[in-house]
Amino acid sequence: MTAAANQLPKGFEDLEKHVEYWAKPTENERRLQRDGSDIETIKSYYDDMIGRVEPALEYLNTRDMNAFDEAETKLFSLTLSLAEIAPCVEWYNQVRVIDGVVPERYEVDTVIRKRLAREVNEGLFI
Repeated sequence: MTAAANQLPKGFEDLEKHVEYWAKPTENERRLQRDGSDIETIKSYYDDMIGRVEPALEYLNTRDMNAFDEAETKLFSLTLSLAEIAPCVEWYNQVRVIDGVVPERYEVDTVIRKRLAREVNEGLFI
């Protein structure tokens, strides 16, 4: 994982090394990244990100989700990737979710994501 500089908002430089590998724009891409990774790679990301997720979310909560710039979008994607991989580390100690849906049969509808973003922005969903 190579790190390009200044891909994330100021204060999150320590996470730059994960942007290329983990900052995927869609849930399907994040799931595929998780499924294509070994548990050691996942644990390394988890260890670096778990203590940074709260500051990241606090920072992002000060911004309009529908107007994120590229750096904010990447930081948001990193937080979503943490949510995607956390069960692998916290519950299963393996990449695949035990008794879960076969990932190849599952694709998230982006309409749901867009609707949720709109509802959050309009204060309809807390």
